[in-house]
Amino acid sequence: MYNKTSLFGKLIVGAFTGMLLFTGVQTAHIYANNNSDTAFEFNFDGYSAEETSRRYKEDESASWMRCDSVDGSDDIGYLAYVYGYEDYHSDDGACYSSSHTFYEGTTKYMKNWVKESDKNFATIKATLCDYEATSYSGYWSPDNMSGY
Repeated sequence: MYNKTSLFGKLIVGAFTGMLLFTGVQTAHIYANNNSDTAFEFNFDGYSAEETSRRYKEDESASWMRCDSVDGSDDIGYLAYVYGYEDYHSDDGACYSSSHTFYEGTTKYMKNWVKESDKNFATIKATLCDYEATSYSGYWSPDNMSGY
């Protein structure tokens, strides 16, 4: 006669359940709720650098930027980098991402190492791709909830 409640069966079911729970906990990502969008406007005059406002960065998720419009004769684009700072007023800014090229209509998630480098605030700095006077505007966020 077959016993459905044997010790061996319970051990197998328990081990399988434990593995599923452990795997689920290990792959779960929790992202901060600091993902509201902040408007930016870059007013380039030649090769000058522009910077967004400084915002608190809560987690290791990618920063996000969307370029909505350009005001100039040509859409020549700009290079954007995520910078990290110790606090809101500090002068210790350093680049913690690779460059990302933006044109009108571009949206990107920008992987960065701001929190991993023990910095608490982030900005996006940008430089124009060519020598010209032009403006770009859009929205950005230091964190995102999209899993990037």
